[in-house]
Amino acid sequence: MRKIGVILIIVSLVSLSMSVYGITTTFNLYNYGSVSQMIVYPNELSVDKITSINWGTLTPDSIQNTTIYIKNTGDKALTLTMTATNWNPSNASDYLSFAWDGDHELAPYAKNPYILYLTVYENVIESTLGNFNFDIIINGTSV
Repeated sequence: MRKIGVILIIVSLVSLSMSVYGITTTFNLYNYGSVSQMIVYPNELSVDKITSINWGTLTPDSIQNTTIYIKNTGDKALTLTMTATNWNPSNASDYLSFAWDGDHELAPYAKNPYILYLTVYENVIESTLGNFNFDIIINGTSV
């Protein structure tokens, strides 16, 4: 009987120490995001943001263009830059080039049109390029 009493005391002390010195584990979760002072629209009257552009089926030695609208939602002017990156396939930029025109400073709260151009070089053939995609990066830096 005495052994059972000693065992009960030991179990109680272990339980008490675990509740006082409980095992703690942690997990850090990386967070990321961005807050943008610009919104890109497919047309002047749209309230829906644009997330992609379908250039359609292009032919060699041609230029396709499309217009987007960028709105500055902040109270500071933005200097805009646009670059094309992440060409897929990786040699697509050997046969295609991206450009844009327009006022590169966007006033506070303004919504301006910008024409985007995609040029297809004459040396491209479907078997060389076929389907393609790329990213357009639009940066706005407060002036």
